[in-house]
Amino acid sequence: MLTKDLGEVLLSLGNEAQELYLPRKIKLLEHPPSALVFLREYVMPNIPVVIKNGVKHWPAIKKWTDDYLVDILGNKSITVALTPNGYADAPQGDYFVMPYEIETTFKNFLHDLQREDKTDVLYLQNQNSSFTKQFSELIPDAALDISWASEAFGKAPDAINFWMGSSNSVTSMHKDHYENMYAVVRGAKKFILHPPTDLPYLIHKQYIPARYKKENGVYKIFEERNIECCQICLKEYVSTEIKHSNMATKVTHPVISAEITQDNIPNKVSNLNCIDKFNIDIKNASDSISINNQNISCSHDCHILPRIPWIATNPLNLDDRTNFLYKQSHPLEVTVQPGDLLYLPSLWFHHVQQEDNTIAINFWYDMDYDIKYNYFKFIEQINNLLRHTDIH
Repeated sequence: MLTKDLGEVLLSLGNEAQELYLPRKIKLLEHPPSALVFLREYVMPNIPVVIKNGVKHWPAIKKWTDDYLVDILGNKSITVALTPNGYADAPQGDYFVMPYEIETTFKNFLHDLQREDKTDVLYLQNQNSSFTKQFSELIPDAALDISWASEAFGKAPDAINFWMGSSNSVTSMHKDHYENMYAVVRGAKKFILHPPTDLPYLIHKQYIPARYKKENGVYKIFEERNIECCQICLKEYVSTEIKHSNMATKVTHPVISAEITQDNIPNKVSNLNCIDKFNIDIKNASDSISINNQNISCSHDCHILPRIPWIATNPLNLDDRTNFLYKQSHPLEVTVQPGDLLYLPSLWFHHVQQEDNTIAINFWYDMDYDIKYNYFKFIEQINNLLRHTDIH
């Protein structure tokens, strides 16, 4: 009885939040606010807002045609995410599937993006401050921060990311621990937003980490492995990666950042702790190795990664259970046009679609881990307890 009452209280959060302070539609500002107004009216109450023409003054708005970008970036090597369905970093069955990634030139990426017969959905989506690291040539056309936002937050952005893709690319529902200033340069982005108080209406699950790979032109899902702890797994990893890699003969070990081949697998790699104490020479290793008449086998438990918590609810494809909860939630929808700037507050859930040939830049400012975060984690833990009792 107690858990049922608690579940009802938790589900009432969203309704109370909307009655007290949440807008029923996202406000559009015609001009950028002052830092004080932005902080007082949007950041502190944790409310999204769109600033129309907020980055219209950027040279990028007029300059970033395909021809211009090829002139500036044409032969530059970039990382491209590929998927068969447009969902990179998204649930599929029991798996949280990350994209197949390739290194190619910007010119080749743009050519493949525009092909009508393409079987791959391509997306530039690196989130490691890709704008400053991979596309720094374009910085003079945009900015390294949103000045009035930086003043309000009292800090510079942690990361600035560059996004480019087609209408087939979709970002699954998730939240970030960042204050997000999201600028669209060309095309358009459609956001479905949910306030943090909608957490109980969104189904959360634990997923097996996995990644797409292509084999003979066909996408397959491979479970991600932790190869730090077992040399047999290391050899298996190298063999598999060489089979599926564009490099054909070598891969870069993710732990030691060194190129290794099937003929150059180290006898002993730091941080391997599964059977490394035996100093096994693995160049001719199989799944089972005999040392001093003792059979040493890899159980393959050593490479299992922790499951990834993610939102199972897809607003574009609701099943009976997700629809029952979702129809009680409080979504806000907004389309961000070229030159517009969206303030997406920390901890807000968001699902994103886009038009063809869309380019965007977003600025991630680290959130303040104050009472707002404290309360959110409390709600999250209560929700997890109720989920295990199957109350909602």
